[in-house]
Amino acid sequence: MRHRCWAGAFVLLAALALPSAAELDKELAFIGSRAKYWAFQRVVRPTPPQVSSDWVKTPIDAFILKGLQDNQLAPSPALDRTRLIRRVTYDLTGLPPTPNDVATFVSDKSSNAYENVVDRLLACMALPRVRHQLVQSGQALHALHRRADRRR
Repeated sequence: MRHRCWAGAFVLLAALALPSAAELDKELAFIGSRAKYWAFQRVVRPTPPQVSSDWVKTPIDAFILKGLQDNQLAPSPALDRTRLIRRVTYDLTGLPPTPNDVATFVSDKSSNAYENVVDRLLACMALPRVRHQLVQSGQALHALHRRADRRR
């Protein structure tokens, strides 16, 4: 008796697993159309659009400027050095720069001063500690919200 139940279940599963001819044709059409999907295309290096502006510093900037111009927009003006170091330091560490960092960056007139700041911030040993502190503060806020929800 038990053997017949297993045999019946196997036949039922086999019948459910086999697609009909129409389903098989639909699946093959889908597989064929998938080749046209962007994620399955070969990666090619596109040529940057020809734009004339002093704003363009890298090939990516040319693509961004072309998109802005296509939408009748203009790039934002460049930040002064104090705001620039504040923005990059907040972005990378979540903390403001020290006054000494700001003074050093503002007085550094070299062409790679910004890259030096970014490299220093990325190599800084304080980043894991800052990240840990931000995670801890986020968990503390989450715990406070949970307690407040329980009181309601």
